[in-house]
Amino acid sequence: MATTYKLIALDSDDEFEINQACMSIGRDKSADIVLRHGYPSRQHARITVDDGQLTIEDLNSTNGTYVNNSKLHRPQILNEGDVIQFDSIAYHVVPAASPIERLSQRI
Repeated sequence: MATTYKLIALDSDDEFEINQACMSIGRDKSADIVLRHGYPSRQHARITVDDGQLTIEDLNSTNGTYVNNSKLHRPQILNEGDVIQFDSIAYHVVPAASPIERLSQRI
């Protein structure tokens, strides 16, 4: 699967490509996206991609998963520009080749 979106941290240099149909997120080293900051659960959340549509689901994490400051209670569709928060670290959802990224590659 080609990368269609990225998660870019608001307060660090972390950046993760969404390049699988189903990706686990957490602090456990077996997660597809390993969170190194804050206190996320070992298996905190899951992002799935179906026909280009991203959905995020909290996996009963201790501190919850938030989208645009709203706590998730069921799977939620993600849109470009949404902010996802796992414990104290937040990420923007951006297209893989966003205008900002393309501009920075030219500089």
